[in-house]
Amino acid sequence: MKVVIVAGGTGGHLFPGLVIAETLRKRNPDVEIAFIGRKEGLESNIIPQRGFLYFSISGAGIIGKSLWGSILGMASSIIGFLKSFFILARFRPDVVVGMGGYLCGPFLLSASLLRFPTLIHEQNLHPGVTNRLLSKFVNEVAISFEESKPFFSSSRVILTGNPVRKEILKVRRGKLKPKDIILIMGGSLGSHHLNMAMAEAANYLQGKMGNKKIVHLTGDSDFSFMKSKYEKAGLAAEVYAFSHCVEEFYSCASLVVARAGATTLSEITAAGLPAILVPYPHAGAHQLENARWLENKGGAVLVEDAELNGKKLTELILDLIQDEEKLACMAKKTKGAGMPLAAELVAERVEKLAGYKW
Repeated sequence: MKVVIVAGGTGGHLFPGLVIAETLRKRNPDVEIAFIGRKEGLESNIIPQRGFLYFSISGAGIIGKSLWGSILGMASSIIGFLKSFFILARFRPDVVVGMGGYLCGPFLLSASLLRFPTLIHEQNLHPGVTNRLLSKFVNEVAISFEESKPFFSSSRVILTGNPVRKEILKVRRGKLKPKDIILIMGGSLGSHHLNMAMAEAANYLQGKMGNKKIVHLTGDSDFSFMKSKYEKAGLAAEVYAFSHCVEEFYSCASLVVARAGATTLSEITAAGLPAILVPYPHAGAHQLENARWLENKGGAVLVEDAELNGKKLTELILDLIQDEEKLACMAKKTKGAGMPLAAELVAERVEKLAGYKW
């Protein structure tokens, strides 16, 4: 079986794609998998390191751009569209999987025109423009939220959830303990606004944390500043620019304060973690809808970015960590919202489209 996965642009597209690829390889060691991404993207380094074939194509977003930016984006996508034909003719996949983002547009469209079986996966509750357009051409649409169904033709939609790494699925959290941590994270690059709110909150939290400890993933730019801020406030805190083993923190966290990207939501629901979610305001409606979904499930408190400040964040953190019964209830609701078999479900759909026989 030969599979192409288009997963360029952001980690939110790339990492679920990698989980699907690794699941397919585990189920069938003879599978051949090629990834499509950008020449200069983070995927160009990560994918070859994982042992997968990699091709790059050009492409650019056009929504929200100036006239000149839209023209350049369209030209780049046309070049990517033409190159897609050559890659498909060379690799001859049994199925093509798109993980969303602007690179999926030219490649999945060319794959559909050439009659290759196609599947797109949507990670967010509110689907992106590219996936909404492609849904009219592809064979199947895998979604992460039941509430995404109205955006697509019902005959092509399968609810699978958003795949997460096997290390996250292995997280086991027991009864909350006094020394559990509060995990602050703003995504792979950190979040400056969230960091500054925590810097202000550090002053208010002095002497009120009990035995709780803060673990803060700041991103590179604010690392030194935040480390110094916690030290001056006398708070017990571990500060990291980034962590490749966030599951270690999930296993002993009482509470997560984070943005509301699809990968973050998938991981905290898999781990059963209550959360304070601050949606990134410049991601369209994606993160806001994601956060509202988990808040409605009872597993999170939503704070819009414009309302976030140190005093507000302090009040929310103290209200939750001082009520262990409430935290436990939220954790149960969060865990119940997760879909831990997402990777296997997507892999099954890929194999079915490819006509793979066990």
